[in-house]
Amino acid sequence: MQIHSFETLVQFIHDKAYQKQQFVIAISGFGGAGKTTLTNKIAETLKDTQIIHLDDFIIDQLSTRSSHWDGFDWERLQNEILIPLKKQSKEIEYGVYDWKQNKIVRKQTIQQSKYVIVEGVGLIRNQLAEYFDCTIWIDTPFETALERGKHRDEFEYGVDHNTLWNTLWGPNDKDYFEKYLPKKMADICFLEVK
Repeated sequence: MQIHSFETLVQFIHDKAYQKQQFVIAISGFGGAGKTTLTNKIAETLKDTQIIHLDDFIIDQLSTRSSHWDGFDWERLQNEILIPLKKQSKEIEYGVYDWKQNKIVRKQTIQQSKYVIVEGVGLIRNQLAEYFDCTIWIDTPFETALERGKHRDEFEYGVDHNTLWNTLWGPNDKDYFEKYLPKKMADICFLEVK
C-alpha cells in the first residue's frame, strides 16, 4: 500500500493497532532516506512510543560488505529486542553501541508501551517478518538518500564517510534492495518525508 501523507500514515497505524496491547513497527529505507526523522515524528504524534535504533546493534563500524547487512548483529537484535517484544515483556534491556569506541558501552532499558518502533536499514526481510505488526519502507530514491547520508555525516557528525558510503554502505543498500525486495514486502511504501 502506498501512502503519500504523514497524517494518513499515522491514521493507518492507529487504526491497525487499535485493539492491540502492543504494536511493533519496522521503519526501513536506504541509508539517508529519513528513517530517524520519520520515526521521531511518528513517536511524537502517537505518544506512548519506544524507539529502537538498529545502529545500537552495529558490529565493527559497519565494515562488512554484504547484501544481508552483516555489519549489524541480527542475532542480538532478535534476542535482546524482538523476542522479548513478541513475549510482551514488561521491561527490555539491551546493549547500546558507541561508534567512536567501537563497542557496546552501556545498557538501555525500555518499558512496555503501546507502540515500539524499530528503525534501520535492512529490517524488512522474511527472517524478521514475524516480529513486526507493520513494516514501512521509506521510498526515497537511492541517489537522494546516499547524498543525504553523506551530507549528514559531514555536517551533523563532522565526519567524512564518503568513501564508506561509496564503496560499502551504498553497495550494501543496493544489494539488499535487490535481494530482499523491501519495497514490495513492506505493508506501507511511504512517499513523503519532511
